[in-house]
Amino acid sequence: MTYYDIDDILSEDEKVNVKFNENCIGIGFLDQHQEYSEGKDIPKDTVLEMPFWLGVQLAQTISVSKQSNFEEDTPIAVLEIPKIYRSQFQSSLLADPTVINLREKSNYFYEFGLKMAEYLEDPKLIDILICVYLKRAKQFAKLSFSLIIQQCDDMILRMTHSELSIFNSGRKISMELRQQKFDETQNSHYNQIFTKLKRIKAN
Repeated sequence: MTYYDIDDILSEDEKVNVKFNENCIGIGFLDQHQEYSEGKDIPKDTVLEMPFWLGVQLAQTISVSKQSNFEEDTPIAVLEIPKIYRSQFQSSLLADPTVINLREKSNYFYEFGLKMAEYLEDPKLIDILICVYLKRAKQFAKLSFSLIIQQCDDMILRMTHSELSIFNSGRKISMELRQQKFDETQNSHYNQIFTKLKRIKAN
């Protein structure tokens, strides 16, 4: 039986730009910005925005003309690297990972990034994603134990889906610990009063 991860599915729906390496006949419906595009062609070098899962399918489809001519395999389209995974943004991100609003870039920044790294066969990108995730998760988990709810609002708006899960878990544990400490204090207080009352009654 196959189990599907909803977050994994949603991360594949992130948008990417796809450039066509040849004229593609009859698939003009992929162009969301062109009216009455049904049945029209997509010219070579056209760049369209589409979900990652669809772009990968196109990038893995080898040109029929190349197959018939026994030439070097060439996909009919290639994915353009999103700006948030390019070297320039990586440098800014590594400089101080905690200040950047990653949610604004992509709510599934890490999950989508891992898929891009797999497509690009880029182990360095994987290392960067892990480094950034650990630094941000550590800070958010720490702050979740100390900040009051009003102070959390701005920080929550900068968190990705996975970071918010960590933060909420930290908040839950923090609240449980505080409640436990409160209960222990109350019980201790009640015990002291009860002991005093027993002494008064004995006298």
